[in-house]
Amino acid sequence: MLVSLLSLAMESDPSKLDDLRAKRLPETKIIAQLLYLYAKSVIKGRLVEAEPYIKIDSEFAYYYSKYVIKGVWSEAEPFISKNPSYSFLYAKDVAKCRIPLMEQTIIREPKVSYLYACYVVKGRWVEAESMIFQDPDLTKLYSSRYMHSKEHLVE
Repeated sequence: MLVSLLSLAMESDPSKLDDLRAKRLPETKIIAQLLYLYAKSVIKGRLVEAEPYIKIDSEFAYYYSKYVIKGVWSEAEPFISKNPSYSFLYAKDVAKCRIPLMEQTIIREPKVSYLYACYVVKGRWVEAESMIFQDPDLTKLYSSRYMHSKEHLVE
């Protein structure tokens, strides 16, 4: 089945495969990208039989949920949650709410934690403050936006 799906995807634009190979991407990423592009551009809808191959790549699982499913894709959330940036984007753009599973990953990156606080939590995110405060610039931004006292500002 995967071979026939990939054949269909490549027939729609054979040059894509050469472009992807030139970038030396892992095969699973190439497969996920081709199937996502095929579903989005050719079928213009869900390609259920390809979803097991798309969901394992956090980047294309996010794109597929946003642009093909146009909504939450629960089955892909454990895979998306492996990447802090795509976890943030998925929560902000697709789910439009906090996702505790993804917060465990997001909280590992200061900048992504700050963005999540601003655009998803829409306020103080106390659990992530120790991570955000590791970056002096983010500390200033976060403190001026969410903290009434200036005790956390870096001089």
